[in-house]
Amino acid sequence: MTASTYTSVHLAKRPKDVIIPDETFTLKTNDIPKAADLKDGEVLFQSLYLSLDPAMRGWMNDTRSYVPPVQINETMRGACIGIIKASKSPSFPTGSYAMGTVGWTEYAIIHSEALQAINIPANGKLTDALGVLGMTGLTAYFGILSVGQVKAGDFVVVSGAAGATGSVVGQIAKLKGARVLGIAGSEEKVRWLKEGLGFDDALNYKDAEFAGKFKEATKDYIDIFFDNVGGEILDLALARAKPHARFVICGAISQYNSSNPQGPKNYLNIISQRIRMEGFIVFDYASQYPQARAELAQWLSEGKIQRKETIVQGGLAKAGEALVSLYKGSNTGKLLVEIVPHEQTGKANLWGWRQPIKTKSLILNAETTLFVKAQGHIYKRTVSLINMSSIYIVVSRPPYTFAVRMVVISHAVILALHAYSTAPLTPEMERTVQHSFYNGTYARYGDPQVTITIHNRPEFHHRSQYNIRILLDRERIEDAVVVIDERTPELDAV
Repeated sequence: MTASTYTSVHLAKRPKDVIIPDETFTLKTNDIPKAADLKDGEVLFQSLYLSLDPAMRGWMNDTRSYVPPVQINETMRGACIGIIKASKSPSFPTGSYAMGTVGWTEYAIIHSEALQAINIPANGKLTDALGVLGMTGLTAYFGILSVGQVKAGDFVVVSGAAGATGSVVGQIAKLKGARVLGIAGSEEKVRWLKEGLGFDDALNYKDAEFAGKFKEATKDYIDIFFDNVGGEILDLALARAKPHARFVICGAISQYNSSNPQGPKNYLNIISQRIRMEGFIVFDYASQYPQARAELAQWLSEGKIQRKETIVQGGLAKAGEALVSLYKGSNTGKLLVEIVPHEQTGKANLWGWRQPIKTKSLILNAETTLFVKAQGHIYKRTVSLINMSSIYIVVSRPPYTFAVRMVVISHAVILALHAYSTAPLTPEMERTVQHSFYNGTYARYGDPQVTITIHNRPEFHHRSQYNIRILLDRERIEDAVVVIDERTPELDAV
């Protein structure tokens, strides 16, 4: 049964020190808006993932800052990835994906100008729009390049290095030829920084001998200190700065939950070593976002940047607790809340044909429902037989809609047989299979921008399952499994 209400999270009380979720936030139940409620240019946005960021703690304080504070009883501020459920905007048709600061809410009516389309590069995934390609990635980019002005040969130290921003900072510095030392809060994170991301060295600040190890690791002194933490680590770095060092002050997560935040004790070193210490806000670089995202996307697609995510399940009811855990360092990489379980948005564990499948011949009724799994995300689409001569299989891969068209139904059967035999597609088949992007342009199957490879997987023979890999306009959809089995369970529609 379709739900008629949704949940939103509101600021109930300004925290003085640490956030106490049940006191700081309150959950409200609201009626889901209808398509008829939309005005021109508006969309009905259903949130799928919520970004949790250290800056949220500051947004709750009633003080002057770079954005107004969240007001009492106001929906808590936050960026989300979501799907458009209804639209009166040509920019975001129903079923498309978008990102915006819609807040801690399951649904919202929002003007399309406040949203951003999601473009996923090769090796990318939907949630990258809130991480390496989102504000955290952009913060790293402008912080280390524009503020820090990193160059080859620099010695760069990054605090909070295993977080969403710090992990990207260190990798960009390495790409620019710098030597990088990362500081993190566990041995596991230290290993990831060195072995997974290629940092030259990393230290665990919880180690009892950290101060001594930090002094030894910085014996040549620091050119750039990228600070996400503040507190004692900032003081240690000030004592190890080279003359004319650049200190990039991005955050001070160690002080955010204190009613009496402590500044640096070694601030006199700023004078003696002529240190340039500069704070910055990523919004200052908004006009440069497109080119920054393009370069980050290229590095991601080429495998030059890696990332991790910590995704908290359980919906918005868990968001407050998850935010508290952020300040305790529980996450590695980007911290997200999954707002809607996959099965509630047409996502499931496998592909499924609702109609019976007859041996090795693909027999379809006039309209058959197909569920597509791609990189952990499931999309429901239909397969239609048109005049018994054409078949369309439509796969959604934001921001595109991809359609494979097999003109003659016998070729569809050939395709099914090839899936079983793993023989290559015939030239005739290659000529008849086409693909369609969302904007309606076409290219022949076999063109460089699209390939379809079908792999026989012996371990699935008992259920006639086959792995399919699709490369669509340099955007990879992999680990998809087609299930040809009339026992496939019924799955809820989107």
